[in-house]
Amino acid sequence: MKTTTYTLSRKGQLPALTALLERHLAEGVELRLVVGPRPSRSREQLAFLHVAVRALAEHTGARESDLKEHFKQEYGPEAIVTLPNRDCRVRKSWADYSMAEASEMLEHVIRTAAECGLLISAEGNNGL
Repeated sequence: MKTTTYTLSRKGQLPALTALLERHLAEGVELRLVVGPRPSRSREQLAFLHVAVRALAEHTGARESDLKEHFKQEYGPEAIVTLPNRDCRVRKSWADYSMAEASEMLEHVIRTAAECGLLISAEGNNGL
């Protein structure tokens, strides 16, 4: 099942989203809508998480995408995906992390980097 997330930041965006949903329904596409507040993590926090993983990948010679997947599988919070016959647990995308989840993941990345001989400082994001 393909999942797409739309974030509305102002009321004027609602008509375009409504038109898109109506078009999908007219085409016979089944939709599952989940409405809620946007995750509270900051863009800077998420950007630094990516920078830290990239630095660890360069330091170790590992692929950045492999490291991201490793950290998600080992430490990442789960989300529930509803299929027609059951609910499945999957690891959340980093983009969907709350501020607390992103902070916890960053701690894991920094600790792993230190174990590999790379010091990453979260203080001011200037330690790389």
